[in-house]
Amino acid sequence: MKVQWPIPSVLLSVVSVLFVSVHRDGLAAEAASKSKPPTGLYVSVTDIPATFIVRLSTNGTYQLRAESQRSPVSSQRQEGHWKWDGQRQEFLLIPTTNAVPFLYEFRRLRVDPRQSDTLQWIPLRTGGAAGGGVIDYVRFRREDE
Repeated sequence: MKVQWPIPSVLLSVVSVLFVSVHRDGLAAEAASKSKPPTGLYVSVTDIPATFIVRLSTNGTYQLRAESQRSPVSSQRQEGHWKWDGQRQEFLLIPTTNAVPFLYEFRRLRVDPRQSDTLQWIPLRTGGAAGGGVIDYVRFRREDE
């Protein structure tokens, strides 16, 4: 009588365990990379009358400047804290200083899904600049520091 070893079923079990393990590790790495906030210096790349510069520090603070292209001495500044939403891939900005009322409602910056080095300003309201200082679709590109 010939003894048959269950090699096909054992091999299939080993391959299945390896596949699940590799897949799970890949998902964990992807989730970790998505949940890490992309801090750094960003400069607006949208053609508008002001240049916006935002620095998102690793300690959870931010600084934002709006510099008018019409007048080099006309600039505004805002500082505060940020919170990271890893699932939505966006920063929630919480201002703490506004010595001069800031004309723009910067509260949310989302990572562009097509360009990981770019953030998009998500307006609180719709309606463009006439809607209370909100400009749609301003994008910020990451700069080397």
